[in-house]
Amino acid sequence: MINPKTILGEWVTALQSCPDLVTAIGGNGSNIRAFMEGLATDNNLRLAILQMPPGSVLVAWNGTTPRRLTGGSLHFAHRFSIYLRAPEQDSTATYADLFWLLVSAVQPVRHRGNRCCISRLIPIATRWTWIFPPRSETRLW
Repeated sequence: MINPKTILGEWVTALQSCPDLVTAIGGNGSNIRAFMEGLATDNNLRLAILQMPPGSVLVAWNGTTPRRLTGGSLHFAHRFSIYLRAPEQDSTATYADLFWLLVSAVQPVRHRGNRCCISRLIPIATRWTWIFPPRSETRLW
C-alpha cells in the first residue's frame, strides 16, 4: 500500500505544475496546498476550508477503503477531495474554469513505477455552500 501522505504530496506537486491552473488562481503556486489531519497546523478540515484565501486549492485525504480486484486480490483505494476557492478580484476564473483545468491539465504521474492518472480520479464536481445561521450553527447544504 502507498502511504496516503505520499500521494497527497504528489497531488499538490502535480497541481502546482499546471501553469494554467496556477495562473487562474492568481499566479501563486503556494496557494495549492495539502491538508492532512493530525499535523500540528492541520487539525480541522472545516476550519481549513473556511480559511482558504481567494484563489486557492486545498487537497485533503478523506480515508482509505479496502477493495477486492477481479480474482480476489485485496488492494486499498484512497479517497481525496479537492476544495477550490476562486479568485475574487482581477480574475475571470470561475469554479467551472478551475474544475476544467483540474480535469484537462493534470498529466499522469508515476509513483514507484506505477502509473497513476490523476485526471481519472476526479469523477464529479459538487458545489457546496456554507450557511451560517445567527446562532453560529454551521450546516452544509
